[in-house]
Amino acid sequence: MLSSETRLRGRGRTSPFYQVDVFTDQAYRGNPLAVISLLRCPEQEVPDKATMQRLANWTNLSETTFLLPPTDPDKADYRVRIFTPQAELPFAGHPTLGTCKVWLSEMGLENDDGDEDDAADFGDGDHQARKGKRQGLEIVQECGIGLVRISKKYDPLKGFSLLSFLAPDFLRTGEVGSDLIADVCKATGLVQGRDVVDSMWIDNGPGWFGLELNDSKTVLDLKISDPALLSGYKFGVIGKVERKEATSSGEQDDGPDYEVRAFYDDGGGMMEDPVTGSLK
Repeated sequence: MLSSETRLRGRGRTSPFYQVDVFTDQAYRGNPLAVISLLRCPEQEVPDKATMQRLANWTNLSETTFLLPPTDPDKADYRVRIFTPQAELPFAGHPTLGTCKVWLSEMGLENDDGDEDDAADFGDGDHQARKGKRQGLEIVQECGIGLVRISKKYDPLKGFSLLSFLAPDFLRTGEVGSDLIADVCKATGLVQGRDVVDSMWIDNGPGWFGLELNDSKTVLDLKISDPALLSGYKFGVIGKVERKEATSSGEQDDGPDYEVRAFYDDGGGMMEDPVTGSLK
């Protein structure tokens, strides 16, 4: 994950503005995210929702976040508000990781020296215990969906720390309505029962539903020929990869177990998201 910083001026003061490249260690290869840090902004000068939305529309990235002090410092380390160019989200995956990286940087906790005391884990200790070991167990993010626990662990093979989070509970689950599945099939040429073998709402904030397809080839070959049928939809498709048998020399197939793709329409037309943390 890479980041660069500049500053935004408003109401007579400036606030740090970061552009973060999430899910990568190579510049311009990940999911971009704008983060505006308001950690040191007086409460009365924090932008209102309408202003945040205008800024998110101006950055024109898939998400823009606003990093704020937590409502209750005994329960969370920071609070974040997440916006697409069109609306506020209660939770999203890559904004969670990117915002946490910025918070670590602002707090001076971004060292990657491999010190075990700096390795966070999903522990059961209370927040005071975590605060007492600031290089300790976990980071807790407050956002619209509630509290999200984030782990920071040093990877000695990569030479830097990796962030991961425990996905929050679903806001909606259960089978997807037949009308939605029919629309996807009409727009893509998939056949329900042959290509689409299962479905489920997997909405933990952004509004995803998921379709299990018969295999990974069907996932990779999927094309949307009539995007107008899917206006406002957010869905993912998953298909199992057929693994090769081990060779006589004992070589194993170390490829992926599943292929996953994600598609969404936030009002600007159907797009494919190359990687997303909230679609699990």
